[in-house]
Amino acid sequence: MTAELNELRRRLEAWDPDQDDLPDDLARALDVHPDLRSAFDARFVATDLPREPVPDGLADRVMPRPSWRPIVRRWMPWALAALALFVVAASGFVQLLPEERRGAATVEAGARKPEALASVVPPNEPLPLFDPRLPPPPRRLPTRPTRYLQPPPGGPFQFEAVAAVRRRKCSEAMRFQQLGMSMTPDHATLYRGVWLCFNEAHQRKLEQARAMNWEEFAELLPHFEGDQRQAKLARNQNSSKQSLRESDLSWHRTEGPRWAKTPTEGLEYRLWRVVEDSKMVEVLTSLFGEATVADHLVKDLFFEVLAAEGLSRVSLKERNDRLIDAWARRVYVAEWALRQRPGRLIDAHRKEVMSELRQRLDAATTAPDGAEGWLPKRVRQARSAGRGETPIPPN
Repeated sequence: MTAELNELRRRLEAWDPDQDDLPDDLARALDVHPDLRSAFDARFVATDLPREPVPDGLADRVMPRPSWRPIVRRWMPWALAALALFVVAASGFVQLLPEERRGAATVEAGARKPEALASVVPPNEPLPLFDPRLPPPPRRLPTRPTRYLQPPPGGPFQFEAVAAVRRRKCSEAMRFQQLGMSMTPDHATLYRGVWLCFNEAHQRKLEQARAMNWEEFAELLPHFEGDQRQAKLARNQNSSKQSLRESDLSWHRTEGPRWAKTPTEGLEYRLWRVVEDSKMVEVLTSLFGEATVADHLVKDLFFEVLAAEGLSRVSLKERNDRLIDAWARRVYVAEWALRQRPGRLIDAHRKEVMSELRQRLDAATTAPDGAEGWLPKRVRQARSAGRGETPIPPN
Protein backbone atom coordinates (compact mmCIF):
# COMPACT_ATOMS: atom_id res chain seq x y z
CA MET A 1 0.00 0.00 0.00
CA THR A 2 2.85 2.35 0.84
CA ALA A 3 4.57 1.64 -2.47
CA GLU A 4 1.33 2.39 -4.34
CA LEU A 5 0.87 5.63 -2.41
CA ASN A 6 4.46 6.68 -3.12
CA GLU A 7 3.92 5.99 -6.82
CA LEU A 8 0.77 8.12 -6.83
CA ARG A 9 2.62 10.92 -5.00
CA ARG A 10 5.47 10.74 -7.52
CA ARG A 11 3.07 10.94 -10.46
CA LEU A 12 1.23 13.85 -8.84
CA GLU A 13 4.47 15.76 -8.41
CA ALA A 14 5.50 15.05 -12.00
CA TRP A 15 2.13 16.17 -13.39
CA ASP A 16 2.19 19.48 -15.28
CA PRO A 17 -1.24 21.18 -15.29
CA ASP A 18 -0.25 23.34 -18.27
CA GLN A 19 0.46 20.31 -20.46
CA ASP A 20 -2.07 17.59 -19.56
CA ASP A 21 -5.30 17.14 -17.71
CA LEU A 22 -5.29 15.32 -14.38
CA PRO A 23 -5.56 11.54 -15.03
CA ASP A 24 -8.72 9.89 -13.77
CA ASP A 25 -6.92 7.45 -11.45
CA LEU A 26 -5.10 10.34 -9.74
CA ALA A 27 -8.37 12.24 -9.41
CA ARG A 28 -9.96 9.21 -7.69
CA ALA A 29 -6.89 8.75 -5.46
CA LEU A 30 -7.28 12.35 -4.22
CA ASP A 31 -10.73 11.46 -2.86
CA VAL A 32 -9.45 8.30 -1.18
CA HIS A 33 -6.13 9.45 0.34
CA PRO A 34 -6.25 12.64 2.45
CA ASP A 35 -2.45 13.00 2.30
CA LEU A 36 -2.57 13.29 -1.48
CA ARG A 37 -5.41 15.81 -1.23
CA SER A 38 -3.41 17.94 1.21
CA ALA A 39 -0.37 17.87 -1.06
CA PHE A 40 -2.52 18.72 -4.11
CA ASP A 41 -4.20 21.66 -2.32
CA ALA A 42 -0.90 23.01 -1.05
CA ARG A 43 0.63 22.98 -4.52
CA PHE A 44 -2.12 23.88 -6.95
CA VAL A 45 -5.16 25.36 -5.17
CA ALA A 46 -5.07 28.90 -3.74
CA THR A 47 -6.22 29.01 -0.12
CA ASP A 48 -8.08 32.31 -0.56
CA LEU A 49 -10.29 31.00 -3.38
CA PRO A 50 -13.57 29.34 -2.58
CA ARG A 51 -13.65 25.67 -3.23
CA GLU A 52 -16.06 24.38 -5.81
CA PRO A 53 -17.77 21.03 -5.44
CA VAL A 54 -15.99 18.19 -7.16
CA PRO A 55 -18.23 16.92 -9.96
CA ASP A 56 -18.72 13.18 -10.18
CA GLY A 57 -15.97 12.46 -7.69
CA LEU A 58 -13.27 14.18 -9.78
CA ALA A 59 -10.79 16.62 -8.34
CA ASP A 60 -11.14 20.30 -8.91
CA ARG A 61 -9.27 21.18 -12.11
CA VAL A 62 -9.76 24.93 -11.98
CA MET A 63 -6.34 26.55 -11.76
CA PRO A 64 -5.86 30.13 -10.63
CA ARG A 65 -4.54 32.50 -13.33
CA PRO A 66 -3.01 35.92 -12.71
CA SER A 67 -5.02 38.87 -14.09
CA TRP A 68 -3.35 41.61 -16.18
CA ARG A 69 -6.28 44.01 -16.00
CA PRO A 70 -5.15 45.87 -12.88
CA ILE A 71 -1.69 46.35 -14.38
CA VAL A 72 -3.17 47.68 -17.65
CA ARG A 73 -5.48 50.06 -15.82
CA ARG A 74 -2.60 51.36 -13.77
CA TRP A 75 0.04 51.87 -16.45
CA MET A 76 -1.95 52.61 -19.64
CA PRO A 77 -2.42 56.36 -18.93
CA TRP A 78 1.29 56.73 -18.30
CA ALA A 79 2.13 54.87 -21.52
CA LEU A 80 -0.19 57.12 -23.55
CA ALA A 81 1.29 60.23 -21.98
CA ALA A 82 4.80 59.06 -22.80
CA LEU A 83 3.80 58.37 -26.43
CA ALA A 84 2.29 61.86 -26.76
CA LEU A 85 5.48 63.44 -25.40
CA PHE A 86 7.56 61.44 -27.89
CA VAL A 87 5.43 62.63 -30.84
CA VAL A 88 5.71 66.27 -29.71
CA ALA A 89 9.48 65.98 -29.27
CA ALA A 90 9.90 64.34 -32.70
CA SER A 91 7.86 67.09 -34.36
CA GLY A 92 9.97 69.77 -32.74
CA PHE A 93 13.14 68.02 -33.85
CA VAL A 94 11.93 67.89 -37.46
CA GLN A 95 11.13 71.62 -37.38
CA LEU A 96 14.67 72.37 -36.25
CA LEU A 97 16.12 70.64 -39.32
CA PRO A 98 17.00 72.71 -42.42
CA GLU A 99 14.30 72.89 -45.07
CA GLU A 100 16.26 70.86 -47.58
CA ARG A 101 16.65 68.09 -45.02
CA ARG A 102 13.00 67.83 -44.09
CA GLY A 103 11.73 68.04 -47.70
CA ALA A 104 9.77 71.29 -47.42
CA ALA A 105 11.73 72.90 -50.25
CA THR A 106 11.84 69.84 -52.48
CA VAL A 107 10.82 70.74 -56.02
CA GLU A 108 7.97 68.72 -57.44
CA ALA A 109 9.06 66.13 -60.00
CA GLY A 110 7.26 67.77 -62.89
CA ALA A 111 8.19 71.32 -61.86
CA ARG A 112 11.92 70.78 -62.19
CA LYS A 113 13.67 73.38 -64.25
CA PRO A 114 16.57 72.37 -66.51
CA GLU A 115 19.08 73.45 -63.86
CA ALA A 116 17.23 71.40 -61.23
CA LEU A 117 17.22 68.41 -63.54
CA ALA A 118 20.93 68.85 -64.12
CA SER A 119 21.54 68.79 -60.38
CA VAL A 120 20.17 65.26 -60.10
CA VAL A 121 22.24 64.00 -63.03
CA PRO A 122 25.74 62.79 -62.09
CA PRO A 123 28.42 65.31 -63.15
CA ASN A 124 30.07 62.88 -65.54
CA GLU A 125 26.80 61.96 -67.29
CA PRO A 126 25.40 64.26 -70.02
CA LEU A 127 21.95 65.76 -69.63
CA PRO A 128 19.39 63.41 -71.23
CA LEU A 129 17.52 64.65 -74.25
CA PHE A 130 14.20 63.30 -72.98
CA ASP A 131 13.63 62.25 -69.38
CA PRO A 132 10.14 63.46 -68.44
CA ARG A 133 9.34 64.64 -64.94
CA LEU A 134 5.62 65.37 -64.82
CA PRO A 135 3.72 67.32 -62.15
CA PRO A 136 1.59 64.99 -60.03
CA PRO A 137 -2.10 65.28 -60.93
CA PRO A 138 -4.51 66.36 -58.21
CA ARG A 139 -6.80 63.80 -56.68
CA ARG A 140 -10.21 63.79 -58.28
CA LEU A 141 -13.42 62.32 -57.01
CA PRO A 142 -14.90 59.77 -59.41
CA THR A 143 -17.52 61.17 -61.76
CA ARG A 144 -20.78 59.39 -62.30
CA PRO A 145 -22.08 59.92 -65.84
CA THR A 146 -25.42 61.65 -66.12
CA ARG A 147 -25.75 61.26 -69.91
CA TYR A 148 -24.85 58.66 -72.51
CA LEU A 149 -25.75 55.74 -70.29
CA GLN A 150 -27.15 53.54 -73.07
CA PRO A 151 -25.04 50.42 -73.72
CA PRO A 152 -23.51 50.20 -77.20
CA PRO A 153 -25.79 48.56 -79.77
CA GLY A 154 -23.21 46.17 -81.21
CA GLY A 155 -22.55 45.81 -84.89
CA PRO A 156 -19.42 46.03 -87.07
CA PHE A 157 -18.25 49.45 -85.87
CA GLN A 158 -18.32 48.41 -82.22
CA PHE A 159 -16.58 45.13 -83.04
CA GLU A 160 -13.81 46.87 -85.00
CA ALA A 161 -13.33 49.58 -82.36
CA VAL A 162 -13.01 47.08 -79.50
CA ALA A 163 -10.67 44.86 -81.53
CA ALA A 164 -8.46 47.87 -82.37
CA VAL A 165 -8.27 48.87 -78.69
CA ARG A 166 -7.10 45.37 -77.80
CA ARG A 167 -4.38 45.63 -80.47
CA ARG A 168 -3.43 49.09 -79.12
CA LYS A 169 -4.32 50.67 -82.48
CA CYS A 170 -5.89 53.67 -80.81
CA SER A 171 -6.36 55.96 -83.81
CA GLU A 172 -8.00 53.14 -85.76
CA ALA A 173 -10.32 52.48 -82.82
CA MET A 174 -11.24 56.16 -82.69
CA ARG A 175 -12.03 56.26 -86.40
CA PHE A 176 -14.39 53.29 -86.11
CA GLN A 177 -15.89 54.84 -83.00
CA GLN A 178 -16.62 58.05 -84.89
CA LEU A 179 -18.18 56.11 -87.73
CA GLY A 180 -20.39 54.37 -85.18
CA MET A 181 -21.36 57.71 -83.65
CA SER A 182 -22.39 58.93 -87.10
CA MET A 183 -24.92 56.06 -87.14
CA THR A 184 -26.26 56.33 -83.58
CA PRO A 185 -25.10 58.11 -80.39
CA ASP A 186 -25.54 54.83 -78.50
CA HIS A 187 -21.88 54.13 -79.33
CA ALA A 188 -20.87 56.95 -76.96
CA THR A 189 -19.87 54.73 -74.03
CA LEU A 190 -17.16 53.15 -76.19
CA TYR A 191 -15.26 56.42 -76.01
CA ARG A 192 -14.07 55.41 -72.53
CA GLY A 193 -12.01 52.48 -73.80
CA VAL A 194 -10.79 54.37 -76.85
CA TRP A 195 -9.63 57.33 -74.77
CA LEU A 196 -7.83 55.15 -72.22
CA CYS A 197 -6.16 53.27 -75.07
CA PHE A 198 -4.00 56.35 -75.71
CA ASN A 199 -3.05 56.46 -72.02
CA GLU A 200 -1.93 52.84 -71.95
CA ALA A 201 -0.35 52.54 -75.41
CA HIS A 202 1.44 55.90 -75.62
CA GLN A 203 1.25 58.02 -72.48
CA ARG A 204 2.49 55.31 -70.14
CA LYS A 205 5.31 54.38 -72.52
CA LEU A 206 6.54 57.98 -72.62
CA GLU A 207 6.35 58.30 -68.84
CA GLN A 208 8.77 55.38 -68.53
CA ALA A 209 11.02 56.43 -71.44
CA ARG A 210 14.48 57.97 -71.25
CA ALA A 211 16.46 59.05 -74.31
CA MET A 212 20.03 60.26 -74.07
CA ASN A 213 20.43 61.28 -77.73
CA TRP A 214 18.54 61.77 -80.97
CA GLU A 215 18.83 58.14 -82.07
CA GLU A 216 17.10 56.95 -78.91
CA PHE A 217 14.47 59.69 -79.08
CA ALA A 218 13.63 58.85 -82.71
CA GLU A 219 12.32 55.48 -81.49
CA LEU A 220 9.74 57.32 -79.38
CA LEU A 221 8.29 59.39 -82.23
CA PRO A 222 5.47 56.88 -83.02
CA HIS A 223 4.10 57.55 -79.53
CA PHE A 224 3.86 61.24 -80.44
CA GLU A 225 2.72 61.32 -84.07
CA GLY A 226 2.49 57.78 -85.39
CA ASP A 227 4.40 56.53 -88.40
CA GLN A 228 3.82 58.63 -91.52
CA ARG A 229 5.51 56.09 -93.75
CA GLN A 230 3.20 53.27 -92.68
CA ALA A 231 0.17 55.51 -93.13
CA LYS A 232 1.24 56.42 -96.65
CA LEU A 233 1.81 52.76 -97.50
CA ALA A 234 -1.63 51.85 -96.18
CA ARG A 235 -3.29 54.56 -98.28
CA ASN A 236 -1.51 53.38 -101.42
CA GLN A 237 -2.36 49.71 -100.85
CA ASN A 238 -6.02 50.16 -100.00
CA SER A 239 -7.16 53.65 -100.87
CA SER A 240 -10.89 52.88 -100.76
CA LYS A 241 -10.78 51.42 -97.26
CA GLN A 242 -8.58 54.24 -96.01
CA SER A 243 -10.83 56.89 -97.47
CA LEU A 244 -13.82 55.25 -95.80
CA ARG A 245 -12.15 55.40 -92.41
CA GLU A 246 -11.01 59.00 -92.87
CA SER A 247 -13.99 60.33 -94.81
CA ASP A 248 -15.11 62.33 -91.77
CA LEU A 249 -11.69 63.90 -91.18
CA SER A 250 -11.95 67.21 -93.00
CA TRP A 251 -8.83 68.38 -91.23
CA HIS A 252 -6.73 65.53 -92.65
CA ARG A 253 -3.64 67.10 -94.26
CA THR A 254 -0.96 65.19 -96.16
CA GLU A 255 0.64 68.14 -97.98
CA GLY A 256 2.90 70.86 -96.65
CA PRO A 257 5.96 70.66 -94.42
CA ARG A 258 6.54 67.51 -92.41
CA TRP A 259 6.09 69.29 -89.10
CA ALA A 260 2.51 70.25 -90.07
CA LYS A 261 1.25 66.89 -91.36
CA THR A 262 -1.69 65.36 -89.56
CA PRO A 263 -0.64 62.67 -87.05
CA THR A 264 -1.69 59.12 -87.76
CA GLU A 265 -1.36 57.77 -84.19
CA GLY A 266 -0.05 58.71 -80.79
CA LEU A 267 -0.88 61.47 -78.37
CA GLU A 268 -0.93 64.15 -81.08
CA TYR A 269 -3.75 62.31 -82.82
CA ARG A 270 -5.80 62.56 -79.64
CA LEU A 271 -5.01 66.27 -79.33
CA TRP A 272 -6.19 66.82 -82.90
CA ARG A 273 -9.44 65.01 -82.23
CA VAL A 274 -10.07 66.99 -79.03
CA VAL A 275 -9.82 70.17 -81.10
CA GLU A 276 -11.91 68.97 -84.04
CA ASP A 277 -14.60 66.81 -82.42
CA SER A 278 -16.71 68.78 -79.94
CA LYS A 279 -19.16 65.86 -79.61
CA MET A 280 -16.37 63.59 -78.42
CA VAL A 281 -15.36 66.15 -75.77
CA GLU A 282 -18.97 66.39 -74.63
CA VAL A 283 -19.18 62.63 -74.19
CA LEU A 284 -15.80 62.42 -72.41
CA THR A 285 -16.83 65.20 -70.05
CA SER A 286 -19.85 63.15 -69.07
CA LEU A 287 -17.90 59.89 -68.71
CA PHE A 288 -14.75 61.13 -66.93
CA GLY A 289 -15.45 64.69 -65.88
CA GLU A 290 -13.94 67.75 -67.52
CA ALA A 291 -11.20 68.06 -64.89
CA THR A 292 -9.97 64.49 -65.48
CA VAL A 293 -9.86 65.08 -69.23
CA ALA A 294 -7.76 68.18 -68.54
CA ASP A 295 -5.37 66.12 -66.39
CA HIS A 296 -4.78 63.71 -69.29
CA LEU A 297 -4.18 66.57 -71.72
CA VAL A 298 -1.67 68.16 -69.33
CA LYS A 299 0.50 65.06 -69.63
CA ASP A 300 0.22 65.06 -73.43
CA LEU A 301 1.35 68.67 -73.70
CA PHE A 302 4.12 68.26 -71.14
CA PHE A 303 5.58 65.50 -73.27
CA GLU A 304 5.52 67.84 -76.27
CA VAL A 305 7.23 70.77 -74.55
CA LEU A 306 9.77 68.59 -72.74
CA ALA A 307 10.69 66.94 -76.05
CA ALA A 308 11.00 70.33 -77.75
CA GLU A 309 13.18 71.59 -74.92
CA GLY A 310 15.40 68.53 -75.11
CA LEU A 311 15.79 68.77 -78.88
CA SER A 312 16.75 72.43 -78.57
CA ARG A 313 19.75 71.42 -76.43
CA VAL A 314 21.31 69.37 -79.22
CA SER A 315 24.44 71.08 -80.53
CA LEU A 316 24.53 72.61 -84.02
CA LYS A 317 26.99 69.98 -85.25
CA GLU A 318 24.73 67.08 -84.24
CA ARG A 319 21.52 68.41 -85.80
CA ASN A 320 20.01 66.87 -88.93
CA ASP A 321 16.85 67.34 -90.97
CA ARG A 322 14.80 64.78 -89.07
CA LEU A 323 15.78 66.26 -85.74
CA ILE A 324 14.87 69.79 -86.85
CA ASP A 325 11.52 68.55 -88.23
CA ALA A 326 10.79 66.76 -84.94
CA TRP A 327 11.74 69.89 -83.00
CA ALA A 328 9.56 72.10 -85.20
CA ARG A 329 6.63 69.68 -84.93
CA ARG A 330 6.76 69.59 -81.12
CA VAL A 331 6.76 73.39 -81.07
CA TYR A 332 3.92 73.65 -83.59
CA VAL A 333 1.70 71.10 -81.84
CA ALA A 334 2.25 72.65 -78.40
CA GLU A 335 1.59 76.21 -79.56
CA TRP A 336 -1.41 75.14 -81.62
CA ALA A 337 -2.97 73.05 -78.83
CA LEU A 338 -2.47 75.71 -76.14
CA ARG A 339 -4.56 78.24 -78.07
CA GLN A 340 -7.28 75.69 -78.85
CA ARG A 341 -9.67 73.61 -76.71
CA PRO A 342 -6.90 71.65 -74.86
CA GLY A 343 -5.36 74.93 -73.69
CA ARG A 344 -8.73 76.23 -72.51
CA LEU A 345 -9.44 73.04 -70.54
CA ILE A 346 -6.02 73.14 -68.89
CA ASP A 347 -6.36 76.83 -68.07
CA ALA A 348 -9.74 76.17 -66.45
CA HIS A 349 -8.70 73.19 -64.30
CA ARG A 350 -4.87 73.22 -64.07
CA LYS A 351 -4.02 76.90 -64.20
CA GLU A 352 -0.91 76.32 -62.09
CA VAL A 353 0.85 74.40 -64.89
CA MET A 354 0.09 76.81 -67.73
CA SER A 355 2.94 79.14 -66.79
CA GLU A 356 5.44 76.28 -66.74
CA LEU A 357 4.26 75.02 -70.12
CA ARG A 358 4.74 78.49 -71.57
CA GLN A 359 8.14 78.91 -69.96
CA ARG A 360 9.45 75.62 -71.24
CA LEU A 361 8.06 76.31 -74.71
CA ASP A 362 9.77 79.70 -74.75
CA ALA A 363 13.01 78.07 -73.60
CA ALA A 364 12.77 75.63 -76.53
CA THR A 365 12.55 78.50 -79.06
CA THR A 366 14.80 81.14 -77.50
CA ALA A 367 18.48 81.22 -78.37
CA PRO A 368 20.79 81.08 -75.35
CA ASP A 369 22.75 84.31 -74.91
CA GLY A 370 21.24 85.66 -78.12
CA ALA A 371 23.29 83.38 -80.37
CA GLU A 372 22.65 84.08 -84.05
CA GLY A 373 21.59 81.23 -86.30
CA TRP A 374 20.72 79.04 -83.35
CA LEU A 375 16.97 78.74 -84.07
CA PRO A 376 16.32 77.04 -87.45
CA LYS A 377 13.95 78.67 -89.90
CA ARG A 378 11.55 75.71 -89.79
CA VAL A 379 11.20 76.03 -86.02
CA ARG A 380 10.45 79.76 -86.36
CA GLN A 381 7.82 79.01 -89.00
CA ALA A 382 6.28 76.29 -86.85
CA ARG A 383 6.10 78.58 -83.83
CA SER A 384 4.49 81.36 -85.84
CA ALA A 385 1.99 78.99 -87.51
CA GLY A 386 1.13 77.36 -84.20
CA ARG A 387 0.35 80.72 -82.66
CA GLY A 388 -1.84 81.60 -85.64
CA GLU A 389 0.32 84.52 -86.67
CA THR A 390 1.14 83.17 -90.14
CA PRO A 391 -0.36 80.42 -92.35
CA ILE A 392 1.35 77.09 -92.80
CA PRO A 393 3.81 77.34 -95.70
CA PRO A 394 3.15 75.08 -98.70
CA ASN A 395 6.43 73.23 -98.27
